[in-house]
Amino acid sequence: MGERFSKIVFYSLSEQKVVDECELKDWDLYIGEENIRMNPSRFMSAAELSETDLFNVEDTSGMDFQFDPSSGLAPFALQSNAKVYALDLGLDWDGTHLGFMCIRITEKGNGLFIELINSEGEKLEAEVERGTYYSLQRMEKFDLILPSDYDLMFTRYAHYFDVEEVHYLVSGALLGASTTALQFDDRDFESIDLKFFEENKESMSTQMDIIGYDWKLYDFDAGSYSTVDKRAYLIEDDKGFIYKLRFTSYYNREGKSGHPSFEYQLL
Repeated sequence: MGERFSKIVFYSLSEQKVVDECELKDWDLYIGEENIRMNPSRFMSAAELSETDLFNVEDTSGMDFQFDPSSGLAPFALQSNAKVYALDLGLDWDGTHLGFMCIRITEKGNGLFIELINSEGEKLEAEVERGTYYSLQRMEKFDLILPSDYDLMFTRYAHYFDVEEVHYLVSGALLGASTTALQFDDRDFESIDLKFFEENKESMSTQMDIIGYDWKLYDFDAGSYSTVDKRAYLIEDDKGFIYKLRFTSYYNREGKSGHPSFEYQLL
């Protein structure tokens, strides 16, 4: 996933390869058919304001910033409701904060109308089609594989830890829009077959972070990650193919982290 997770990498199980990749800064929003999602890799968040004028927002103190749920299930922080939002653009791969914007998004025809005030105080406008990755920093579309056309997105993302009541950046795998999965920890990988899928298919989930980050554990004494023993996944793609998958390492041959290895088999 690049130095300090600087890349988002998309993988297709049926094609058995990486089908696309991008840098963290390449896009800010995915304008879906029903929802607007912020780039999950950047720790982006948004706060809905009572203010109606984009130019009247002077600072962000006291604002209630919200993250998109890593599950991919609504509600999302940004809505096309013609309200004004303060948008935190999050962090680049090296921890650089990318600043704030004020933004308003309105339904227009089959797409959306976006108005924003950027960090330089300029007002910019654009009409954006649905099914589009969009860079608010450059005010242009970014060409990237659609969520329905990949199975796994390898990236860092904001996970909410219930006990600590805090969002924290983790690295792992998120599902594509047409992929479902089920995690289990109590069977030998070799024994998982199509019969086992048929017995458990009603439990398959569309939750984007069902695979997530916790297939690996950090050993503080050893100072390294190991994969969780017997943790594996059933995965069904948009073509109806069924796979079993498990992770085998978080390191490449040179011992650098951020290089997930996994094996899978068509059932």
